[in-house]
Amino acid sequence: CIRDSFKTNVNGVTFMPSPHSNVNQHHLQYFKFVGRIVAKALMDNHQLDAYFTRSFYKHILGQPLTYHDMEDIDPSYYKNLKWILENDVSPLELNFSYEDNTFDQHVIIDLIPNGRNILVTEENKQDYVREICYATVSYT
Repeated sequence: CIRDSFKTNVNGVTFMPSPHSNVNQHHLQYFKFVGRIVAKALMDNHQLDAYFTRSFYKHILGQPLTYHDMEDIDPSYYKNLKWILENDVSPLELNFSYEDNTFDQHVIIDLIPNGRNILVTEENKQDYVREICYATVSYT
């Protein structure tokens, strides 16, 4: 169903692709269909009462993401990423991976090759924040 292909941000105002849309074998066709509807409305100068996240627009335009793009999706997550960049991360013992619990299945996903074995340090924390942002936005 098209409705399941998108999710709203934390505030429920803007839309982005759902991280679970791929459970439907036709999800790419749904995205193509929605894209055509949006394009047709824009070409005919019709305004849509639907808004997408800044990161989704950037993805469409091929522009790089920053951690600031996360603020639109989840303000508290954005604050955590900002804290990581502004503080010493060594006590946190973070690594270049994250946990996903999709459909009651717990998996660890590496952000970079062998990421679960690479600690986040002061020297590489900007790389970590960039990778986790792309994983959160692009792959979800």
